[in-house]
This record gives sequence, C-alpha cells and structure tokens, in this order.
Amino acid sequence: MKNLRNLAIAILIPLLAGCATTEGYRKKVDSWKGSPDAKLIASWGVPTSTYNTHGCKFIQYKNSRTGIVPIGTSYYVVDSNCETTFKVKNGIIQSCTFRGNNCLAED
Repeated sequence: MKNLRNLAIAILIPLLAGCATTEGYRKKVDSWKGSPDAKLIASWGVPTSTYNTHGCKFIQYKNSRTGIVPIGTSYYVVDSNCETTFKVKNGIIQSCTFRGNNCLAED
C-alpha cells in the first residue's frame, strides 16, 4: 500500500505542476536577489511570517495543498507544500532558500 501511495504522489505532483520544475522555481526566487523587500511583499503579498536576528530580517512564505487521489478502490491523501525564505539586510534581499515537494515554477 505504501508503494501505491508513493506512486500516486510521484504521478500527481508533476501532473498538477504541468511543465513546472524546481529549477524554474530556483530561477524565480533568485531573481529577487538585490531587490527591495517592499517590492517582494508588494508582489507576493503579506508573508506567512517574518523574524529578525543578527541584523538580518527573514521573510517567509508557506503554502500547502491537500488532494485526494483514487487508486483502485482506495483513496490516498497527498500533501504538497513549499516554504520559501528570503534573507534581507538593509531592506535588500540577499539570498533565498526553499524546501518542500511543491516548489515549482515554469522554466
């Protein structure tokens, strides 16, 4: 059963994403380096959270979705998520990181 669930996840996420890739997402978030954090917030909306430490501000966005995939006579719940964090110093985005199984964008 676990193998069927993993198969469902492996099939579902690319189908939902179309031609989107993690590399495309990396390019998207990296394009914000050197930009003012106010411009990011104006574009992406209010962050999920922010925090300050050691003279830097971190702006974080989280999103998640849950879907149900029918496999034979059973249904499996598939969770997809992405957490993206931008490091800001003096109001300018310095770097970004992301993690999750749904950090995807068009190349």
